[in-house]
Amino acid sequence: MPSTKELLSLNLCSWLNKYLLSKYSGKYAVEVFIPQTYISKLPNKEIKLIPNSSSFEFKPDVLGILTSKEQPDDIKLVFINRSVNALSLKEIGEVLCYAKIAQPVEAFLISPKALANEVNLILLDSMKQQKVLQFDKSKMLFIGKYANEDVEIIFPR
Repeated sequence: MPSTKELLSLNLCSWLNKYLLSKYSGKYAVEVFIPQTYISKLPNKEIKLIPNSSSFEFKPDVLGILTSKEQPDDIKLVFINRSVNALSLKEIGEVLCYAKIAQPVEAFLISPKALANEVNLILLDSMKQQKVLQFDKSKMLFIGKYANEDVEIIFPR
């Protein structure tokens, strides 16, 4: 019988697939899966086309790969990290490190319990929210709450 974490990962894999298909399928082929090893070690020819992918020595809980239909060497990644507990700064920091290294087009941190109260209070301040969640000039980590087979994005607002 799958654990709570495994079930959450499977549900988020399904959610991400639907999300990416609805948002990107016009220009990109979409592949979503739960990686069993570091991104750098995955036997995926598209990932090998990403500059510096050999340094991606980490494993998000769910990985999306977008491959351009017009330019097959245009590859974009999407990450989900998940927790069955309320999200803390530790989980935010971990996925931010991944995002700063790999520069995914989108990155998510999702839990059925959303954020721990102290983190929620920090993120209510829009300046702190930007400082804590931004991983590129125009990209921010999305914090979401999973319920009823859907994800509600809580931050950024």
